[in-house]
Amino acid sequence: MNLGQRARHFVAKHTANSRVEASVLIATNYSKSEPRPEALDHLVQATYENTDQENPTRVLEALNERVETETGWVPVLKALYAVHRCLQDGSETFTAALEADTAVVTLGTFADRANGEAVHYSRQIRVYSEYLEETLLARAEMRKLVPGVRLFLVARKRDPKRASEIDGIDGVGALLDVLSVLQPHLDRLLRCERAARPRDLPGEEDCPIAYAVLAMLLHDGLHVYRLASEALVRTLGLFTELPAEAAVRALNLYTAFVESTRLFTAMCENLRRLRAAGHLGELEVPELKAVEHARVLKALNAHVLSIDPDGKVAKQVAKDAGKPPSERLGEPVVGELQQLQQLNAWSKRQFGPTRSNLAEEDGTGELVQLSPPKTTSAPAAPSDSFADLLQLEPAAKGSARHSADLFSLEAEAFGAPPAAAAPQA
Repeated sequence: MNLGQRARHFVAKHTANSRVEASVLIATNYSKSEPRPEALDHLVQATYENTDQENPTRVLEALNERVETETGWVPVLKALYAVHRCLQDGSETFTAALEADTAVVTLGTFADRANGEAVHYSRQIRVYSEYLEETLLARAEMRKLVPGVRLFLVARKRDPKRASEIDGIDGVGALLDVLSVLQPHLDRLLRCERAARPRDLPGEEDCPIAYAVLAMLLHDGLHVYRLASEALVRTLGLFTELPAEAAVRALNLYTAFVESTRLFTAMCENLRRLRAAGHLGELEVPELKAVEHARVLKALNAHVLSIDPDGKVAKQVAKDAGKPPSERLGEPVVGELQQLQQLNAWSKRQFGPTRSNLAEEDGTGELVQLSPPKTTSAPAAPSDSFADLLQLEPAAKGSARHSADLFSLEAEAFGAPPAAAAPQA
């Protein structure tokens, strides 16, 4: 930041109309460092207040004004980071206000062409803003699918003793609809993470704000990945009892989840390398448990072929995949966004036939790397021992829900025809 920018920033900071505006200016200054913690904490706290000077709308307006009046990539990226932090730790009133006015995260045309670094981070801003905007739109779609169940798609603090949000969803059909939103959202998060990786060029100044964005995306990714894994575990636990259409949908979603698992594992490995290099401080990056997807996929495919030998159901499911899940619902929309045209546009992008190939974007061009089946298998676990596909912590004592993961079960448990399937717990 040159002397003129410093002077303008100093004057703006000390002539702000409120503490909220001052905190926004401090949090989104021109330094490439991570936003000042005290400024961010004040903005988060202000989203819980209801006074003339401090309230969720005032926070949103101040951030929006900052984005509209800046052309440099550093303050704009920091403003998006502040919005993300308020989504994670702020009040639900702030989230509702942001849903009603998404201008601050509608930056699809942002471009700072001052130098190569600015061009690189301008692309990150465009992808990051799209991720935040479509997080809100996916949340609106969730409200249509499961009215009354609060499903957050960002990592919010929660009581570990409280039941999972997935536990409040009744019926396999609703679980599949939720998964059909969660899975594309996880893919989008993975694309955003790759775009958010800092440039690693010799002699170029370090960029702590870029690493801070990666840490935020990791927290969101772990949360969304766990939601998807819990929903899949519940669905596959009843796989042999599902009608043909539901079984085909479950298989398709699980296949997509396998691919996302590989990319999510690569994301965690990259973040562990950055942490080892001292860029991410004390950020905890989990090591994902290695699981054997090949056996499960083989068994699921065999079961689907046994109930849909001519593939008619699979063709119809593929045809319906271009529609948002909420179009199959006849109930009125709960909490509809004011920008219906945005939701329609999002639905076309998310559920359209041209889904981008993540493997190609990752630069590897490889399909899912599946482990070969083992020659010997462990004894089958009881049907009530399903747990998260992603095991990040030791199982709680006396908890059957976390005693094993899905892939420790015998593949034959899925391959049997429906009539021979054992009753599920």
